[in-house]
Amino acid sequence: MKPLRLELEAFGPYVGKETIDFDGLSKSGMFLIKGPTGSGKTTIFDAMVFALYGGSSGDGRNSLDKWLCNQADPKATCGVKFTFSANGKTYRFERQSVVKRTARTTKFDVFLIDSDGTEHLLISSDNAGAINQKAEELIGLTRDQFVQVVLLPQGKFEQFLTANSEHKEKILKRIFNTENWEWYAGRFYEIADVEKKRLVDLYSSVEVSFKQEGVSDLDGLLKRVSEIELFIEEAKKNHLAFDGDAKRKKLDEEKLLDREFTDLDTLKAKVSELEGRKLQIEESKKKLEDAEKAEELRPLIEDKDRCQGEANRRKKILEEAEGILPGLTESSENAKKSLESFKESSQPDDDRDRVTLLESKRSVYAEAKEAKKRETESKTLLDEAEKELNNAKGALASSEEALNKAYEECNNAQHKTIDYRARYFAGICGNIAAEELENGMPCPVCGSTEHPSPAAKAPDSVTKAELDDAEKAEARAKKRFDEAAESHEANRKLFDELGARHLKAEGEYKATVSAHDILKASLIEGIDSEDGLNREIERLNNKIKEFGDRLKELEVLCEESGKKLEAQRTNIENAKAELKAAEDALEASMKQLEKSLIEKGFGKLEDCEALLMDAGVRNRLREQHAEYDTELKNSRKDLAKKQDELKGVNRPDRTSFAERDKEITEENNKYISETTRQENEAQRLRKLHEKLVPNYNEYKNGIQRAEKNLALANQLRGSNGIGLERYILGVMFNQVINEANRMLINVHGGRYQLQRTDEKNGKNRKVGLELVALDNRVPGGEGRHVSTLSGGEKFLVSLALSIGMSQMARKSGLKIEALFIDEGFGTLDDSSINDALNVLEGVRNSNGMIGIISHVKVLDENIPRHIEVIKTQAGSSIVVN
Repeated sequence: MKPLRLELEAFGPYVGKETIDFDGLSKSGMFLIKGPTGSGKTTIFDAMVFALYGGSSGDGRNSLDKWLCNQADPKATCGVKFTFSANGKTYRFERQSVVKRTARTTKFDVFLIDSDGTEHLLISSDNAGAINQKAEELIGLTRDQFVQVVLLPQGKFEQFLTANSEHKEKILKRIFNTENWEWYAGRFYEIADVEKKRLVDLYSSVEVSFKQEGVSDLDGLLKRVSEIELFIEEAKKNHLAFDGDAKRKKLDEEKLLDREFTDLDTLKAKVSELEGRKLQIEESKKKLEDAEKAEELRPLIEDKDRCQGEANRRKKILEEAEGILPGLTESSENAKKSLESFKESSQPDDDRDRVTLLESKRSVYAEAKEAKKRETESKTLLDEAEKELNNAKGALASSEEALNKAYEECNNAQHKTIDYRARYFAGICGNIAAEELENGMPCPVCGSTEHPSPAAKAPDSVTKAELDDAEKAEARAKKRFDEAAESHEANRKLFDELGARHLKAEGEYKATVSAHDILKASLIEGIDSEDGLNREIERLNNKIKEFGDRLKELEVLCEESGKKLEAQRTNIENAKAELKAAEDALEASMKQLEKSLIEKGFGKLEDCEALLMDAGVRNRLREQHAEYDTELKNSRKDLAKKQDELKGVNRPDRTSFAERDKEITEENNKYISETTRQENEAQRLRKLHEKLVPNYNEYKNGIQRAEKNLALANQLRGSNGIGLERYILGVMFNQVINEANRMLINVHGGRYQLQRTDEKNGKNRKVGLELVALDNRVPGGEGRHVSTLSGGEKFLVSLALSIGMSQMARKSGLKIEALFIDEGFGTLDDSSINDALNVLEGVRNSNGMIGIISHVKVLDENIPRHIEVIKTQAGSSIVVN
């Protein structure tokens, strides 16, 4: 990382915009930042840190509002822009606080700048976290690491030098990123610990299975399986000895024979039941024979019933027709009476005459309507004119009041001016004598240079300024009076004009009222408008039309009722003739039926009708009779056959069937259940054995390796000594010390060299990050703790150690092309300063740029390029020379 440009605006003590071109300063390699105490030299370093990480090189302030210059405009933009190169590319980080409306808002931007100056916005956010992360990504350092490697803050040089091992470890871990080694050691421990616990848990699960099965090892499971297999074999032998299949076969044969005897009993019962129904079947056959005899007379009976029904129907029709006739007769008479009554009561001619009269008045009503409209319009104009006149009257009164007031104020101002002018001229000589007249100077009144009796100052005199104020007040009052008079005259003219307009509107309104009254006298009483006239004409026309419609309706009704009466009389005569014909047909049908009943041997018609059956009923009876005869014959045949088959055979004892069946079933079920259960148990134990074998073998083969890995992991963590991370820190710290010692060769003639100690902490673990200074003037000496060095010696040794850390950070992959040192040289004599400059000169050749903040005169004389901070009452500014 190489700084190129820094821009400040209203930042810290800097009121305006300040710019530092580091690229130009880098050509000389080293530059000095100087200025009075509190002028803002350290703020330059703070601004670079703040632009990148949002915190200062000291207290870590991360709010732009806290950096706002208290002497700048409260609405000024506060911010910092830092341009630098990293990894062959140029970037600019910007942090700004801008006032929008009444509040400040922060803005964070990151730009990538091409070689031709083209800018590309990479990040634009109001979240500082994103830009902080980008700075760490580009530079490869956190804020703390940046301050330790690139910026060496004021008063913090010896902190690392004299710190104990624990504190040094924290700093070195941040600078050299050794947290990864600690993470690797911790991660290896986690993996080893998890693996051992997994194996132990695996074996624990195996042991739990052993305890549940009541065995101590895998062989015990196999022994259990063998015992179950022997039990199953013995059960098979006992099952074969019982011979359940043979017993089941014999029992099934006896059950089949018992069913044969049961079938014999069923056949006997069926033949007995059929023979018991024989008399009933004979009676049904006789009834069917009589029904077929009566069926021959069915056509004659049905013809008689048809004739009887037709005669009854015709009689009913006649009765209904005769019942309607009186009502039709009455309706016809009423229709005639209504027609005559309506003709006598209505007088449409009067209504027609009334309509003719009303139609003749249409033009009169139209003129009256227009006259009323003109009257309304003229009344509206009159009301508006009256309203405007009243408003003008009010405005005239207000302007008259304002005019009177302005006149009074003007009159008072004139009197005051006259009074002030008289008092001023009356006392002017006294004022000149008191304020302007001096001995040797000519009097402006008499010209004398001697003034033995100067005029006395009047007690009530006024000054020229007071007179001028009174005259100005009079002029303003006069102007207000003129304006009020002009406004009052305009209001008076407007009132006169509106009065004339109101008088004209009032005359026009009276004329329209008179014309309207004349036309209203010609209107028909009770009808006061053209709409009312139209409604009355429409009502009379509707009444005339309703009369015509009703008359026509009654005439049609009268004609239709007469036609219905005549038609009904004709229907009655026809119904009488049809009834006579139906009665004659019924008489002829009865004679024929009575003759046939005698011939078939039936005494009464009712006896014959009682024997009639539907064809379906007769067919079902025939089928029943045939089925009965067949079933009786077949049952007798089957019974004889079954009796022959069982002749000489004894019926088995069926009472023992259930007990024997139960015995066979229970023995078979017991055998199947027990052998199945034992086979399932054996299968379960075999599967359990297959499951436990790999787990047991995995534990047995892996537990020793896991314990070794866990022991190694504890060693890497430093549980029993120095861990991997502390070991690596020690190696890297040695390299830092070597770099520091290489530079200390040129300090005080190479008197001091640094060395690590093997200090132990309270837990007896080696720490190894403490430092002692070996004094070459005391050969073979043990050295002394660095905290015992003098102030100047501490600064030089701390500077060498800090630069050594910076160099090691670069060697670890960070390309840092700048180093900034804040103060510390004040404790050195001139010789030590020269030694320090020699050290820095060697570092400059590899770093490229070194900036130093200091008040020391020797540095001012030996470093050619300066950044001078100028401090004034209005704030600080920067001059580069």
